[in-house]
Amino acid sequence: MDIRQEADTRRRTGEARFRTEKSELRNPQSGITSRFRLQDPRVYRPLAVLSSGLLLAASFPRPSLAPLAWIALVPVLLAIRGLTARRAFFVGWTAGTAAFIFTIPWIVATIVEYGHLPLPVGVGAWILLSAYLGLFTGAWAAFARLIEPYSASLRAAGLAASWTALEYLRTHLFTGFPWMLLGYSQLPFLPLIQFAAFTGVYGVSFLVAWGNAGLASAFASTEEKWSRIAAAAPPLLAAAALSLYGAWEMGLPAPDGDALHAAIVQGNIDQSKKWNPRYQQEVFETYQRLTREAAGRLKDAPQGFRLVLWPETATPFHFGYDISRTGELRDFQAALGLPLLFGTPTVERNPGRPILHNSVILLAADGSPGPRYD
Repeated sequence: MDIRQEADTRRRTGEARFRTEKSELRNPQSGITSRFRLQDPRVYRPLAVLSSGLLLAASFPRPSLAPLAWIALVPVLLAIRGLTARRAFFVGWTAGTAAFIFTIPWIVATIVEYGHLPLPVGVGAWILLSAYLGLFTGAWAAFARLIEPYSASLRAAGLAASWTALEYLRTHLFTGFPWMLLGYSQLPFLPLIQFAAFTGVYGVSFLVAWGNAGLASAFASTEEKWSRIAAAAPPLLAAAALSLYGAWEMGLPAPDGDALHAAIVQGNIDQSKKWNPRYQQEVFETYQRLTREAAGRLKDAPQGFRLVLWPETATPFHFGYDISRTGELRDFQAALGLPLLFGTPTVERNPGRPILHNSVILLAADGSPGPRYD
């Protein structure tokens, strides 16, 4: 076959292949069409973004499908392969924004019902806050692209560390927003999260992010089989070992000493009433009544330390600032004769402008204020 014949054969073969692919793309029933479409970045990247957003949201209450957190970040990590760091940032930001849009719609009700602002303001705040929080996921995705040249196991560890660092930054930057930290999703797995006694929630976040990064590195890596296993296996083995430790820890007998008997009082006050001055007395009396009932049961408990617990911001006034209400609460507690640990808003009198705190205060059995945490 001479050169002309070979060129003519290749041309006809190429035309036939093009006609076949064109026909398949026109046929929605073709399995090959589906494969072509899924290989198109315009299709699989939006699907990956949506998948990561939905999986992240679903791993938290509700529906609290905690196992999904271990694969939620894999789609977005696979989707950013081959992209520049800038484009990877956009993909990660979109996935993070989607996850928060699914999980913080309560922002709208808070602003509209309790802030008495128009619905468009509430919706706008919801979307803008979600977009801001998505920036941290975007930064993480960009970092993932920057460390791609490293080995799969190093990438997995680096991605876990960077995810945890960004969660810590999100928790403390400006006013902070520690909502939807990855470690919180593992609450149903009590044996697994026992090591949080040493690391806090950030240790659990690191472990789950490490698992995601290990799986993604194993799937995406072009390295040898054992290198990919070396990326995916360590976080899974660590999770198994920590679960065994947690099960052992939970099975230990209670330490010797007096038992702690606590009564938790939940007033279940509607937020629209809680800060309305017209209902202040009603709210306060509700907590007093429920506390008297709980105290009666506590006094019948066996020997041991007794404590009454009120929830966050239980008092409808600023403790220590509203002198009259503060005195009334202290007198009530002294008459009760039991220590009270309660949440309350407080005011720090600073020169220039006061500073508001969300505080927890312990009142002793005689009504005197004890330790305070802001």
